[in-house]
Amino acid sequence: MQFRPLIAQIPHSIGRKVQAPARTAAAVRMLASTSGMSHTKCRSEFYARTNNTVRRFPVPLGKVNWEVPYPEYKPTHYTSEHVLKSPPWADKEDLASASYKWNDLDNGVNRRSYLGQYKLDDKGRPLNPIGRTGVQGRGCLGRWGPNHAADPIVTKWKRDSQGHQVLGPDDLPILQCVLILRGDCNEWALPGGMVDPGEHVSKTLQREFLEEAMDSCSEEEISKIKSFFESEGSEIYKGYVDDPRNTDNSWMETYAMNFHDHDGSVFEKIQLQFGDDAVGVKWRDLTKDLKLYASHSEFIDILLDLHINSKYL
Repeated sequence: MQFRPLIAQIPHSIGRKVQAPARTAAAVRMLASTSGMSHTKCRSEFYARTNNTVRRFPVPLGKVNWEVPYPEYKPTHYTSEHVLKSPPWADKEDLASASYKWNDLDNGVNRRSYLGQYKLDDKGRPLNPIGRTGVQGRGCLGRWGPNHAADPIVTKWKRDSQGHQVLGPDDLPILQCVLILRGDCNEWALPGGMVDPGEHVSKTLQREFLEEAMDSCSEEEISKIKSFFESEGSEIYKGYVDDPRNTDNSWMETYAMNFHDHDGSVFEKIQLQFGDDAVGVKWRDLTKDLKLYASHSEFIDILLDLHINSKYL
């Protein structure tokens, strides 16, 4: 696959480093670690997917950083019953008997963080590198430490029936993106999912898009989409995600990549069809005020900066 990076990249990135005028992934990561701006949804009053039965211990913005003393901090311990049953995608609860290789590849499982080396607490559990969340344990995440996902961002320019670009009120072309409606929280999001052990992230991007946005399509359409994913691709973000499932010991990280249909020829006759755990899918006009799941809105902000202010017009 040929990757064409659009932004200055952070460690472990693929391809040649380039400087872009837009806000970079490293800048987003810096904001997350210094201001808590990207560490908000994981500090909400209640933990996700618990029907408001698991309350997070309050963490003021000024107390997020582990280096800031917070002697009153007594986080709620929570790991879902489903995770405790040790499905194939989950770690063991008893770390003493597991001998996991933290900050390293571990039998196909990537336990390295895009943010660099993370620390362990006094019980030998990974510590969220951004800071406190009000909940310890794994919540509903399978892995201790980083849980790696991949988010394919498929875009095109909005066009009329004659194939001409449609301009918005600002006389700029309108960028559209494929979004899915998540069944677990009824929020619009980028299609995406977890990276399987031993799976290259490029395969995860392709697989998740086909499963969540292209269900029941023909073999010809599948082949066309696979070729599109194998020939295009620009890195948008790689790092920590402000996910409502994050805890002090388990957190989401993602690799977001943009696949842009420059002339609209790839998707002009392909009908989107939701599948897997999605309950809806559509092309959505992108704007700066778009509210999406987790940190996906931030990815869209980066994407708009890059496309609207770049040579891709």
